[in-house]
Amino acid sequence: MTSVQTKARGSLDQQQLHFTPPKSHRFLFLDALRGIAALFVVAFHFPTVMTSSVAANGPLAVDFFFCLSGFVIAFSYERRLTETLSLKDFAVARLIRLYPIYILGSLLGLLSLILVLHFAFHGAESWSGSLSLLALALFIWPTRLSPLGDSFNYPLNIPAWSLFYEIFANLAYALLVKLRAARSTVLACIVAASLALLVNAVASGNGTDQGGRQAGFGLGFARVSLSFFLGVLICRYYRSRPADAVTTWLHRLAPLVITFVLIGILSSPFPWMRTEGFRLFAISLCFPAMVYYGALARFPHSFTRLATALGELSYPLYLLHMPFVSLLRARRLVKFTTTHAALVHGAALCAIAIFAFLSWQIGEHVDLPIRRALTRLYNSYKQSRLTPIQP
Repeated sequence: MTSVQTKARGSLDQQQLHFTPPKSHRFLFLDALRGIAALFVVAFHFPTVMTSSVAANGPLAVDFFFCLSGFVIAFSYERRLTETLSLKDFAVARLIRLYPIYILGSLLGLLSLILVLHFAFHGAESWSGSLSLLALALFIWPTRLSPLGDSFNYPLNIPAWSLFYEIFANLAYALLVKLRAARSTVLACIVAASLALLVNAVASGNGTDQGGRQAGFGLGFARVSLSFFLGVLICRYYRSRPADAVTTWLHRLAPLVITFVLIGILSSPFPWMRTEGFRLFAISLCFPAMVYYGALARFPHSFTRLATALGELSYPLYLLHMPFVSLLRARRLVKFTTTHAALVHGAALCAIAIFAFLSWQIGEHVDLPIRRALTRLYNSYKQSRLTPIQP
């Protein structure tokens, strides 16, 4: 192969999307934390009588996801966006990563809605209304920006609201990088402004849990901007840390401490932990610190498979559980749980374990093959449009 052909081949390779980052860049402990947080989201959505409010701060898991996403996206894409990766290719890569499980969750949500309406309310809502919700879901479009009236932005699959803001934050960050405007001072100003808006929301009695409902649609942008760009800043600090930042005690102690703190925040066993002031403290200080020290921490080799499994099940579990959990809110089942309290807690744990296992299987055998196929298809499309340099 001539040097010109080699250059052409290298140019084509640079245009390809990479399905996964190198294994050496996997943050296994952060993967495990993401899975633990997803389990708390599921517990939060269960009927209260089944979980006894063991996840009272479950919604804060979304803020942890946003912060973790900012860190991982900056680590995986910032240099590539600066050098070779186009904004279009970045957007396609993120859609390939997020859309298959999202659309599966929306279809399951539609099926769940039809079952609930048909059997519980005898078809109280028209088919046209359900199909309109599906049409919006196909384009990841919130009801707040449509003529449809609903208290939730994504009624077919309520947790999907965070995906809309995740995509917004991803694209806003990539655009700032491309425009050479993603300086740390700029991102810090965005973080400060977002925090000020959330503080004002708390002072006004609205709270930090914004974005899922139409009433908090605008504040959802402040919520994701605060945590996501904190994650980006944490990543930059992580990259510039001194070589001796990783110490022996950090290897051994950090995973245990951080896991304990995350579980404590999300379960919130004390009343003062359920206040909006504490939630702001957790979002703005605790979660960024946990992401930073979690990235420095290293798991023992014996926990590698567990951490990997928790990371792989987290996203499917988060977006697929709600259609099934909504069926648990049937009146007869709720009545049964109130009269058989001794059984429901164990049943809830079994149900969560089953959801986690099924989500892991769906991620392994459905989501991964689809994403690999879509990545290969897009790379083939890219290569067909590039004209190799002739010798």
